[in-house]
Amino acid sequence: MSEYYVSSGVTSSGKILNESDIMHVFSGGTAVDTTVNENGELYAYEGGGIVKTTVNAMGWAELVGGTAINTTVMGEGWFEVSSDGFAERTVVSSAGIAETQTGGGIFLNTTVFGTLRIGFGGVAFNTEAYNGAVIIAKGGMLTGSVSVYGDSYVVLDKGALLDFDISEQKPSAYPLINDMNFFSLPEDGYSSIDCYLTVSSGQKNGTYTLAEGAGEFNGTLYVNDTAGTGYDYISVGQTKTINGATYSLIRAGGTLSLSIEGSTEAPEYLTGCFAGGIQSMLAKQFGNTVTVYREGSTWGTGLSLDPGWCVVGSGDFNGDGRDDFLRLNGEGYVVGEMANANGTFSPKVLNLKDNGWEILGTGDFNGNGTCDVLVANPTGASSTVGLLGYWEGGTTWTLINGYSAEWECVSTGDFNGDGKCDMLWRNSFVGAGGLTYNAYCTWIVDNPVDWRMVSVSNPDEWDFLCSGDFDGNGSHDIAMINGEGMVGIWGVSDGYLSSWSILSAVNTAEWTLAGVGDFNADGTDDIAWVNTDTGLVGYWQINDKELTTWTNIATIS
Repeated sequence: MSEYYVSSGVTSSGKILNESDIMHVFSGGTAVDTTVNENGELYAYEGGGIVKTTVNAMGWAELVGGTAINTTVMGEGWFEVSSDGFAERTVVSSAGIAETQTGGGIFLNTTVFGTLRIGFGGVAFNTEAYNGAVIIAKGGMLTGSVSVYGDSYVVLDKGALLDFDISEQKPSAYPLINDMNFFSLPEDGYSSIDCYLTVSSGQKNGTYTLAEGAGEFNGTLYVNDTAGTGYDYISVGQTKTINGATYSLIRAGGTLSLSIEGSTEAPEYLTGCFAGGIQSMLAKQFGNTVTVYREGSTWGTGLSLDPGWCVVGSGDFNGDGRDDFLRLNGEGYVVGEMANANGTFSPKVLNLKDNGWEILGTGDFNGNGTCDVLVANPTGASSTVGLLGYWEGGTTWTLINGYSAEWECVSTGDFNGDGKCDMLWRNSFVGAGGLTYNAYCTWIVDNPVDWRMVSVSNPDEWDFLCSGDFDGNGSHDIAMINGEGMVGIWGVSDGYLSSWSILSAVNTAEWTLAGVGDFNADGTDDIAWVNTDTGLVGYWQINDKELTTWTNIATIS
């Protein structure tokens, strides 16, 4: 028998644990490429990590608050996640067992050929079962995407939790659960399990396929958001207005789907010159608070929001040279939070958004020095023709024109360099070889029929990322990103494509877009990114469409 201790700052690599061998991984320690054989034992405590672990027959591995990545559980091996343990990318082979114990534990991205058991307080998020069994006990939760194949089955005990979590999803025909015919339920069916629908506070409008093989689903979904705010209940066949958005739960031909209309998408990050001048700051929406960051620290007191409110944009709505916040609630009230010189914000009622209308963006569309609010109703004129206009300074209505609901406004900005804000629109179509393409056009607001073709791209190769003035010439350019994370710039002049250049690459598995702004006040817009694991936010400093340096803004917990 040998006993091993992996302490803080120590990495154990390639260790093989045989009969009666025990390894303890403590906070700050890491065990990499560990094999646990018959009667061997591996424990990772809170803050400890195990990476690329193989648990063979009669071996034992347990997370006692620790973290595991890439764990393989072979025949009759056992992997237990208890307390606050977190296991990502686990493969449970035939006859292998992985489970959570009472009190918690999370399995993320699990492939099951053997048995996965989730106890009270445990969570299985994104699960694939191939001739395996997934068993959710009372108080355990099954959420994310669930795919079941072959002779697999999913058992939901009485009091189990089934959560259709679409908070990170876009409207799609791809189901979260691919076949609910594999599900085994208590005698009184879905009424004995708690069924949830989790949405973000500004869930994107459209239709979401929740499940296939759901012809027997007769449950009621409790709708809540990611902030933990309960909304309401909705049953199959019902249409309800919940927090300002209209939800319809539909079951047709065994497909369970959800339609959302009238939702206001709340951006997680916003940018603006909240102190005046030309230096942009970055703001993050934390539930009911908005915090502003500049040069490594917070700026001002931030903004506190009452329940039901969210910030949907920023801009200088009163013409004092400082950018303000635009906030909205579920009843459609629109309020400007005007930035004061001392870093505080003062509310001013601006408008009321009627049902069916959406806020698409902000910008100075008439060039008078104050920011306006772009609004649209996709069926305002008819079932296929929408109406588009803006509230000058957030208050006075000005009609731009009608538009086809097949087109989507993806950005606002001055694309022809005349000092007035324009729009960038996108439309999908099927082209050569049956491939889908996106056409991008600028809409010059000075002329309500002035559309200018920028370019066309296959979204599987290059897709829209953001827009900004990346060469300082007064005209917005367009940043595109491909599947490998490479970012390129469409240079735009007078509303048309004038150049193409490669900027740099980003690891999209770790970094996501946070915003665009002139963070160093050099007259050229930069691109800010946030690390989804660490919360570090920084920006690519850009000059003449070329990346020069990386600069940190802050670390956001």
